[in-house]
Amino acid sequence: MSFLDGDEFIFPQNNKSIPEVLDEIFALDNNAGTLAINWNFYGSNYQEKADYSRGVLERFTRRSPRDNALVDPVSGYNGNAAVKNIANPRRLDFIADPHVMRPIFGFTRINSNGKPVLTWANYPVCNDKIVINHYHLKSREEYILRQSGGSVVYGKSPYDKDHFDRDTEIGNKEFDDSILKYRENRMKMESTSLRQFDAQKMIETLTETLKPVFYMPQPLNIFTGKIETFLTCRAAATWLKENVIGKEYGEILEKAALNAIRMTLNTGISIGDCKILFNELPNILKFDYPVVEEIRKACLQIIPQFMYFGRAQNLWKDFVEMDYLLKMLETFKQD
Repeated sequence: MSFLDGDEFIFPQNNKSIPEVLDEIFALDNNAGTLAINWNFYGSNYQEKADYSRGVLERFTRRSPRDNALVDPVSGYNGNAAVKNIANPRRLDFIADPHVMRPIFGFTRINSNGKPVLTWANYPVCNDKIVINHYHLKSREEYILRQSGGSVVYGKSPYDKDHFDRDTEIGNKEFDDSILKYRENRMKMESTSLRQFDAQKMIETLTETLKPVFYMPQPLNIFTGKIETFLTCRAAATWLKENVIGKEYGEILEKAALNAIRMTLNTGISIGDCKILFNELPNILKFDYPVVEEIRKACLQIIPQFMYFGRAQNLWKDFVEMDYLLKMLETFKQD
């Protein structure tokens, strides 16, 4: 999940798709929950009038130097040091502002080199794997229209004539139309390799992933650290049951996924994985399988430990959420 403005475009720095690049970056840190991506700030191309007959990518092909991180104390302009984010929703705690998506405790927010990012900015700028092209200025005519709209943050627009002239100077330093070439190459690749949804492949993958549950007993370490995998299996099984394979086989896969979730609770589950599971509990408790009651009882044992940790670490938001969840689980019980 990402949080972008209409003038921002995610741009991998090769011909790979966005998911492929994300897989490579998140593999650098198994605890990564959010990727912070640096801006690639584009200027006005010295255009005075708006030419709406062409798209933004075609009209603006000049940008600031990639290592530009100028900070303007008046306007808050911060060059390419500013970041936007792509987050794993299961590992996301909250969105502090458009530039900061905080992962839940136990997970990290990283740049494209796998290093931690704590604020709205990342410097030195990382731009060798993925960037966000930011078409902030556009033409002078469009900029004036933007000024008249004001600001939801400042009330009066902070963008004045001097801001435009300054950013035009630095934003037009270098020619770069590589995003056009990327778009063209991706369209060719995707038009020749369009993948149709393969329900049978999904069923086979799901069955293979849940195989340890069907052949119990198994060593507990087979289930260690796989809470997200088995939560995904449960969601996939439910979708297949409702749309493809019917109730009987679907319930077999649902129960297998829920049993796998239960097994992970016996393997020394991490704080981060606990929070992921707790967030998913409303979608689990709706089932009336006996294993759901086992999951509920296990969570009743785990949550007080989580609350103790939260109180000791001054994580009061987590403490209050867990207190609410504990009361809910104590109230909820299957007939």
